Amino acid sequence: GLNQDDGDRLTKKHEKLLIEGKMDLRADDQGDKIVIDEAVARAWDVRVGDKVTVFAPSNLRDLAKMAHELDDKTGDEKKEAEKKMKDLVASEEMRVSGIFSPPRLQDSDKLAVVIIPLHIAQEFAGLEDGVSSIGIELQDPYKAAEVKEALKERALPDTWASATWFDQHRQLFDTVQNELEMMYFVLFIIVIVAAFCVMNT
Repeated sequence: GLNQDDGDRLTKKHEKLLIEGKMDLRADDQGDKIVIDEAVARAWDVRVGDKVTVFAPSNLRDLAKMAHELDDKTGDEKKEAEKKMKDLVASEEMRVSGIFSPPRLQDSDKLAVVIIPLHIAQEFAGLEDGVSSIGIELQDPYKAAEVKEALKERALPDTWASATWFDQHRQLFDTVQNELEMMYFVLFIIVIVAAFCVMNT
């Protein structure tokens, strides 16, 4: 979910990833807009200007539970339960304004990514006017750990969790570090063998 009015810098970052169309999430007379992952567009043969129906699959468990309880209800209670079920499976028809190629790190290529207006994402996630996370961009990315510790000590409530870009991609960095260590080891062996060859000669 992205608030385009307040997040113009974030919008510009996503614009660099666009393949087709434009980064436009502002509603018009044709309704709300969505920017989709190129993998999704290719799989479903979706193009800019097409309409797609979006819904939140996270509500399916609650929906199944309510469907079982519906049999035991009658009259007004049943109507109220049916209304809640309709709200739970509420879908949104949106027009594709752009197709982008998100960064692929670790297993992220297995996940489909779409960008929708913040108010619709909040509605789907049941957050009202809240958000699920807050991102901070630093001029020096290598100070992320220091800023994280400072925030934990002075600003963040105890119930909040924090993670730096390094924490999120630790597996990738560990793999690179392992490769570097192996490379030093192999080069060391090559130098030893070369030294023996020179001595023998």
